[in-house]
Amino acid sequence: MVAREPEAQGGSVTLGVVAEQAGVSRATASRALNGSTLLSTETRKRVVRVAADLGYVPDPRFRLMGQRNRRRQNRVGNLGIILDAFSESTLTTGPYHGRLFWSIEREVRRQGRRLVVTTIQPDRDEYLPEVIADLHVDAVFIVTQQDLKLIERIQHMVPVVLVNALTDAAGVSCLMPDQASGVRQALDHLRDLGHEKIFFFDIADYGQPGQRCLHHVLSHEAFDACIADPARPLPDSRALVLPGRDKPMKTVMRELLQQWRDGDDMPSALLCACDIYALAALEAARELGIAVPRELSVIGCDDLLPCEYVRPRLTSIRQPFEIMGRTAVQTLLGALEHPRAPRTVQTFDVELVPRESCARPAVNTSKQDGTRRM
Repeated sequence: MVAREPEAQGGSVTLGVVAEQAGVSRATASRALNGSTLLSTETRKRVVRVAADLGYVPDPRFRLMGQRNRRRQNRVGNLGIILDAFSESTLTTGPYHGRLFWSIEREVRRQGRRLVVTTIQPDRDEYLPEVIADLHVDAVFIVTQQDLKLIERIQHMVPVVLVNALTDAAGVSCLMPDQASGVRQALDHLRDLGHEKIFFFDIADYGQPGQRCLHHVLSHEAFDACIADPARPLPDSRALVLPGRDKPMKTVMRELLQQWRDGDDMPSALLCACDIYALAALEAARELGIAVPRELSVIGCDDLLPCEYVRPRLTSIRQPFEIMGRTAVQTLLGALEHPRAPRTVQTFDVELVPRESCARPAVNTSKQDGTRRM
């Protein structure tokens, strides 16, 4: 519901009439007439021109109403959740985004609110999602990494909390799983099993070729720090990040495993940035006759449902999406009631779930005599 402006003084032309003639909402018309930079120049000029042609004169009393007070008086009970187009396409088919979304939705419903879903499709520098521009939501979750300027534009209108993402925007709280802890747990598990040559694998194909998921970047950084730890170094270990891919994931993994085996460079364990890569590695290893976990241990990240049903069952790092979703809703409602509250960055414990895809390295390759020893 949009704040209703009093009738214009000395005439029958109201803001609603201006908005209708200009082909915009009342909220957009009001912002245009107030010189908001959140709208495109073309929209502002069109609204101003229509208002001038109609002889519209705004009531000065309405201008004195603070924007923050209008928000409080006209709350609609809706919380928005903002995804990018990449997340939208996998929301129902991808268990990763689905777990996070439904954990938020359940808590929103429990709090007596409604959840409005929209996607980020910026087509101009001053882009703002319509549900925010038209005051259809009281506050929003952003669940994927977004441009700082866009976050600041949204925050100018409604409170914002980032879930599964980070930002430097002042006053915007963030919630993230502890990616570094997950990598440390995985490497400690592999070290304890006796692995010394461990590869980390990722592909820069998040959303668009060349882009990397923030979680994968943080995992990569943690991996590099761990293998260089002077207390427990792993000098034969390394990270591999492909610049992108134009082949099915199983084909990519098959070519890599074959390259490592033929080049006598096979690691004893493979830590993948996500479960999809790890599941593809299991299938590629099966086709190549590489025994998992006897010849190659494999660990994924996210602990998707298929990890329980593949054979061998996949060891994975479980993300705490359920508790993150509940906490995100409580944090956003707190920001709605206390807009001046300080920004917080919360990290949540992850858990390594050991399964049958990891074991002690039973096969070693000797470069000196070319034999394989059990």
